[in-house]
Amino acid sequence: AILVWLPSAMVARFPEDVARFAVLNSMIKAFAGGFSSLLGGMISDKLRARGLGEGAGAAFCAAASLLAAPLWWPVLAAGFSFETCMCFLLAEYLVAESWLGPALSTLQGAVPPERRGAAQGVFSSLTALGNLLPT
Repeated sequence: AILVWLPSAMVARFPEDVARFAVLNSMIKAFAGGFSSLLGGMISDKLRARGLGEGAGAAFCAAASLLAAPLWWPVLAAGFSFETCMCFLLAEYLVAESWLGPALSTLQGAVPPERRGAAQGVFSSLTALGNLLPT
Protein backbone atom coordinates (compact mmCIF):
# COMPACT_ATOMS: atom_id res chain seq x y z
CA ALA A 1 0.00 0.00 0.00
CA ILE A 2 2.95 2.34 0.63
CA LEU A 3 3.82 2.07 -3.03
CA VAL A 4 0.40 3.35 -4.08
CA TRP A 5 -0.22 6.43 -1.97
CA LEU A 6 3.13 7.52 -0.50
CA PRO A 7 4.05 9.66 -3.53
CA SER A 8 0.85 11.72 -3.25
CA ALA A 9 1.39 12.27 0.46
CA MET A 10 5.00 13.32 0.00
CA VAL A 11 4.21 15.69 -2.89
CA ALA A 12 1.57 17.35 -0.73
CA ARG A 13 3.99 17.74 2.19
CA PHE A 14 7.16 18.57 0.27
CA PRO A 15 6.24 20.04 -3.13
CA GLU A 16 9.72 21.55 -3.50
CA ASP A 17 11.36 18.10 -3.14
CA VAL A 18 9.44 16.10 -5.75
CA ALA A 19 12.51 15.28 -7.85
CA ARG A 20 14.59 14.28 -4.83
CA PHE A 21 11.73 12.18 -3.50
CA ALA A 22 11.40 10.35 -6.82
CA VAL A 23 15.07 9.39 -6.82
CA LEU A 24 15.35 8.54 -3.12
CA ASN A 25 12.08 6.61 -3.03
CA SER A 26 13.14 4.53 -6.04
CA MET A 27 16.53 3.79 -4.51
CA ILE A 28 15.06 2.93 -1.13
CA LYS A 29 12.53 0.56 -2.70
CA ALA A 30 15.03 -1.13 -4.98
CA PHE A 31 17.99 -1.47 -2.67
CA ALA A 32 16.62 -1.42 0.88
CA GLY A 33 13.46 -3.33 -0.05
CA GLY A 34 15.37 -5.96 -2.02
CA PHE A 35 18.03 -6.36 0.66
CA SER A 36 15.39 -6.60 3.37
CA SER A 37 13.47 -9.28 1.48
CA LEU A 38 16.56 -11.42 1.06
CA LEU A 39 17.70 -10.88 4.63
CA GLY A 40 14.25 -11.71 5.99
CA GLY A 41 14.26 -15.01 4.14
CA MET A 42 17.74 -15.84 5.42
CA ILE A 43 16.81 -15.02 9.02
CA SER A 44 13.64 -17.09 8.76
CA ASP A 45 15.61 -20.04 7.37
CA LYS A 46 18.11 -19.79 10.23
CA LEU A 47 15.30 -19.68 12.80
CA ARG A 48 13.74 -22.76 11.23
CA ALA A 49 17.11 -24.54 11.15
CA ARG A 50 17.55 -23.86 14.87
CA GLY A 51 14.45 -25.90 15.55
CA LEU A 52 11.78 -23.22 15.76
CA GLY A 53 9.66 -25.08 13.20
CA GLU A 54 7.62 -24.05 10.20
CA GLY A 55 5.94 -21.26 12.16
CA ALA A 56 9.24 -19.37 12.43
CA GLY A 57 8.58 -17.55 9.16
CA ALA A 58 5.11 -16.44 10.18
CA ALA A 59 6.36 -15.32 13.60
CA PHE A 60 9.17 -13.39 11.95
CA CYS A 61 6.67 -11.64 9.63
CA ALA A 62 4.52 -10.62 12.60
CA ALA A 63 7.51 -9.35 14.58
CA ALA A 64 8.83 -7.34 11.62
CA SER A 65 5.42 -5.75 11.11
CA LEU A 66 5.23 -4.73 14.76
CA LEU A 67 8.72 -3.23 14.60
CA ALA A 68 8.04 -1.42 11.31
CA ALA A 69 4.79 0.29 12.32
CA PRO A 70 6.39 2.91 14.59
CA LEU A 71 8.96 3.70 11.88
CA TRP A 72 6.18 4.53 9.42
CA TRP A 73 4.58 7.24 11.56
CA PRO A 74 7.44 9.81 11.29
CA VAL A 75 7.45 9.49 7.50
CA LEU A 76 4.05 11.19 7.36
CA ALA A 77 4.05 13.12 10.65
CA ALA A 78 4.19 16.90 10.54
CA GLY A 79 7.23 18.65 11.92
CA PHE A 80 9.94 16.50 10.37
CA SER A 81 12.24 17.67 7.59
CA PHE A 82 12.25 15.97 4.20
CA GLU A 83 15.62 14.39 4.97
CA THR A 84 14.40 13.01 8.30
CA CYS A 85 11.30 11.57 6.63
CA MET A 86 13.49 9.83 4.04
CA CYS A 87 15.71 8.36 6.79
CA PHE A 88 12.64 6.96 8.53
CA LEU A 89 11.37 5.63 5.19
CA LEU A 90 14.69 3.85 4.67
CA ALA A 91 14.53 2.33 8.16
CA GLU A 92 10.89 1.36 7.65
CA TYR A 93 11.68 -0.44 4.39
CA LEU A 94 14.65 -2.24 5.92
CA VAL A 95 12.37 -3.66 8.62
CA ALA A 96 8.99 -3.92 6.91
CA GLU A 97 9.95 -5.51 3.61
CA SER A 98 11.59 -8.44 5.34
CA TRP A 99 8.20 -10.20 5.33
CA LEU A 100 8.32 -11.36 1.70
CA GLY A 101 11.00 -14.06 1.97
CA PRO A 102 9.59 -15.68 5.11
CA ALA A 103 6.02 -15.45 3.81
CA LEU A 104 6.93 -17.21 0.57
CA SER A 105 8.95 -19.80 2.43
CA THR A 106 6.05 -20.46 4.79
CA LEU A 107 3.66 -20.72 1.84
CA GLN A 108 5.90 -23.16 -0.01
CA GLY A 109 6.30 -25.27 3.12
CA ALA A 110 2.57 -25.42 3.76
CA VAL A 111 1.45 -26.37 0.26
CA PRO A 112 2.00 -29.75 -1.43
CA PRO A 113 4.62 -29.60 -4.22
CA GLU A 114 2.05 -30.12 -6.98
CA ARG A 115 0.06 -27.06 -5.79
CA ARG A 116 2.92 -24.62 -5.20
CA GLY A 117 2.65 -22.88 -8.57
CA ALA A 118 -1.05 -22.19 -8.10
CA ALA A 119 -0.50 -21.10 -4.50
CA GLN A 120 2.25 -18.71 -5.57
CA GLY A 121 -0.01 -17.27 -8.29
CA VAL A 122 -2.87 -16.70 -5.85
CA PHE A 123 -0.49 -15.13 -3.32
CA SER A 124 0.97 -12.76 -5.91
CA SER A 125 -2.46 -11.81 -7.25
CA LEU A 126 -3.85 -11.09 -3.80
CA THR A 127 -0.77 -9.04 -2.90
CA ALA A 128 -1.22 -6.98 -6.07
CA LEU A 129 -4.93 -6.54 -5.34
CA GLY A 130 -4.15 -5.41 -1.81
CA ASN A 131 -1.83 -2.73 -3.19
CA LEU A 132 -4.64 -1.36 -5.33
CA LEU A 133 -7.23 -1.14 -2.56
CA PRO A 134 -6.19 2.23 -1.10
CA THR A 135 -6.66 3.97 -4.46
